[in-house]
Amino acid sequence: YSVKGGRREEQVESYRNPKIGIRELREMTDTVNEYQRFDRFESYILKNSLKEINAHTTFNVTHEKVKKGRSIDSIVFHITKKTVADDTSYKLDDPAYIDDKIRQEESEKDLVYEAMKSPYTKLLMEHFLLSYI
Repeated sequence: YSVKGGRREEQVESYRNPKIGIRELREMTDTVNEYQRFDRFESYILKNSLKEINAHTTFNVTHEKVKKGRSIDSIVFHITKKTVADDTSYKLDDPAYIDDKIRQEESEKDLVYEAMKSPYTKLLMEHFLLSYI
């Protein structure tokens, strides 16, 4: 009971990085009787599939072999989401976007001014929980 949430973290980690047995993976890919050697299965099925997934989706997927003795028992897939930068360059010439941006900056300035008048803001700044920057 000393570490709360440890089990939940393990569960989330297992969802994020699924572990699939070789037999189950061969059944899912319909290669039970093909590619008997694992190195061929890995190069033709796993690596090519992961290369396509990484190229055409917003995920980066890698795999790790889990051995049981001398043979490979299962595969753990590590799935991360790619960071995609927002392309807003097409909006820079739009007059409605520019007007909205100016209005948004003005409203932020007004909100900062109102917040600086608050006694709670001054109190937080005195105790170094907020800074002037």
